[in-house]
Amino acid sequence: MQFTAKQDSFPSTAQKSIWHASVFMAPFREFIPPGAAADERHDIVSGEQDWYAFISELYQKMYQAPGVYYVPVERYDQYMHGRTRSDLPHKNDSRECTLRNEFQNAIKFYQNFLYKIGEYGTIDAKTYRLGISRKQFESLIQTLNINKKENDVRKRIDALHTVGLTYSCSDDFVQFSCARYPRLFIGLSLLAKSENKKYAYTCYLTCNYREAVKTGSPKFEDALFVLTAAQQKLAKEVHTLMIEAGADLKVKPLRSTQLTFFWKLQYTRKGKALATLHIDVQKLDCFINFNSVTNISKVGYRLKKDSEELYGWFFDCFKLRECSCKNNRNADIGGRRKRICGLMNRMEIYDMRQSDLEKIKQILQVFYAII
Repeated sequence: MQFTAKQDSFPSTAQKSIWHASVFMAPFREFIPPGAAADERHDIVSGEQDWYAFISELYQKMYQAPGVYYVPVERYDQYMHGRTRSDLPHKNDSRECTLRNEFQNAIKFYQNFLYKIGEYGTIDAKTYRLGISRKQFESLIQTLNINKKENDVRKRIDALHTVGLTYSCSDDFVQFSCARYPRLFIGLSLLAKSENKKYAYTCYLTCNYREAVKTGSPKFEDALFVLTAAQQKLAKEVHTLMIEAGADLKVKPLRSTQLTFFWKLQYTRKGKALATLHIDVQKLDCFINFNSVTNISKVGYRLKKDSEELYGWFFDCFKLRECSCKNNRNADIGGRRKRICGLMNRMEIYDMRQSDLEKIKQILQVFYAII
């Protein structure tokens, strides 16, 4: 089976988390590290491809048969009984958190275990097998011991046989191999031994080889490759608008098993937010900040005077907040009231289109004239 980012129904919440981990991977893109010798390049690319295929197959098989990987699927959904987290009587429901952690930690076990053997291990140049010391292996078992049972950890490791990974132990050494994906440890090692310390684990989770070998913060261009050509054009136009307005840009990779977007592009001027782009695989969302409810109200009245159609679109772009958050405000938006977030004070445009951008340009002209 192949996962799709548009999937919206799942056999269980645990299987949704497995799907989440898979679709959070960046589209495969090979990358040769600077300075790699010519005779190493074939193995590097093959290793990147093998690791990507291996981890993709692991998520697919885990989704199809979570019990094989000791991922619990029933207890959480039985407790929730069709409720969402917002339906619970208490914001921080300890039972819900415990049950959610059960399946999330079971999934994370495999991510963490593979990352650590890649970080600790050395690769045999002839056989492509990966080895770590027995002492490191035993220490890793203790560190990743979810249920405080040694056999539990070993059973989870043994489950990786289903995707071809095997290991053997001697008195001093543990050696891993995979006949199905023989060079996968080369790809894994590039990610797990990343020099980009700040974002190393994020690069690993996303299989982002390009960022893994870089140091320093990512740039605007780094975020674009997951978008379609049309979306890239839109992102570049928003970027130009913000730079012309005197904004500074900060790019943050946000991938993990619990966050929603791959990239966050944050534009600020003199310490105040102007706009934010959230970029995911073939998905572009745009948020325009107005910094206060008063500014939103002023822009709303001006737009209503100039164009009822544009005013209506502007009004609809503010999400109605029905929660009890203390930052919510009953805002007067051009004569109509809506309960909005008074902390963010922003328009929210999801799955942005060219027609949306044209409206944003008109609204920003009004906003900049007011302030």
